Amino acid sequence: MTSQDPAMHSNRILLSILIPTRNRAHYVHYAIQSTLNIPSPDVEIIVSENHGSDDGWQVANSFSDPRLKVVRPDKPLPMHQNWEFLLSKARGRWITFIGDDDAVMPHCADYLSYLDSQYPEAEAIVSPRAYYFWGQAYNPDDKPKCVFSLAHFEAWQDSKNALRLCLDDQKEYIYLPQIYSGGFQRRSLVQRVIRLQGGHYFRSVTPDAYSAVVATLHTYRYLEVGMPMTWIGTSPSSKVVSSAKDRTKDFYGMHSDDFIMNPVLGDEHDKWPFLIHFFEAYVAAAPFTDLSELSFDRIRSIYRLAATRLILSGNLEASTDLALSLGVEPVDPELVIKLERRFKRPYNKIHRIFSKMRGLIRRRLNARYKNGNGDPSPFSFSHESSGDECPTILSADSVLISTFSKYASLHLVERSP
Repeated sequence: MTSQDPAMHSNRILLSILIPTRNRAHYVHYAIQSTLNIPSPDVEIIVSENHGSDDGWQVANSFSDPRLKVVRPDKPLPMHQNWEFLLSKARGRWITFIGDDDAVMPHCADYLSYLDSQYPEAEAIVSPRAYYFWGQAYNPDDKPKCVFSLAHFEAWQDSKNALRLCLDDQKEYIYLPQIYSGGFQRRSLVQRVIRLQGGHYFRSVTPDAYSAVVATLHTYRYLEVGMPMTWIGTSPSSKVVSSAKDRTKDFYGMHSDDFIMNPVLGDEHDKWPFLIHFFEAYVAAAPFTDLSELSFDRIRSIYRLAATRLILSGNLEASTDLALSLGVEPVDPELVIKLERRFKRPYNKIHRIFSKMRGLIRRRLNARYKNGNGDPSPFSFSHESSGDECPTILSADSVLISTFSKYASLHLVERSP
């Protein structure tokens, strides 16, 4: 085996960071720059520019770093196929995707290297979500904002129990070890899934949800850590700014006969809330899933939960269309709004009480967790900044570091991220 052997070279790559992008030239510039800010040479960054109509290809190729590779599929691909195309290029021991309006944190590779050596049996890792809201994220006058939490712990979680909680709507799939948005999967897990699924990893039109499903189906446990490693970006949608992202047009609208969708959940995919996307991914993972989870009663229950969220967000038409698509009785919007108004005040009060209780319990539990050196882990805190403190997603790193340093100076922590 020579020093130029690709297999030997891939063994040296700790992390493959994969960035799918289309018509997001302004944002992908920051996403790529964040990956290049990682000092480690043991990372590779692969960008798939999916035939956008802007100058994304030129922007992605404007960087000069041997760790960066920019590719383009032969033709425009729907989201899950573009992700599959990217995944086929990855060579790292660990793999993660980030959105083109997201970013990775500078300590990402160092912390992952520590976890890789400390927990060699781990095949899936999930870190807490740190959020960056670009200007005009939801409204034209919204200012940039970053929100994050830190807790010093590393703990094993039961994969099947976590999946069950998601199926029962007691946990959102975004907190499972996806291969996206702060989730990392070891190459051994990815290869096992591909082998068992006949050569493909993604079998759902919602690749992030699907990766969460397969991570829990094909592992007994996964590692949860309290230190964020990526920023989850929220940029303006086309409903807010005309030149902003349009997920339906750019991805769902690109599907043809190869559109992977189980009809049991209806055909109104562009109107689905997260809950139904997760169940679609669960169905798509058959035969490794228990399809008794989708009895008609379950479908009706899922619809009611989804319809309530759509109605309260003002999307009454989507609620009705979804009911027709699923073949269930539509929820009465007036009844939903009436019940929401009746219980809004006491519900909010109870919610605040329970939030405080959960925070207290979490801090107590954090004090019992141990870090890699066997030292007690005494801290957990949250922070929010907005406006001039974090004008871009890259400046949010400075907010995180300075906030962490402030707590460290108060002798609440003993090591930095």
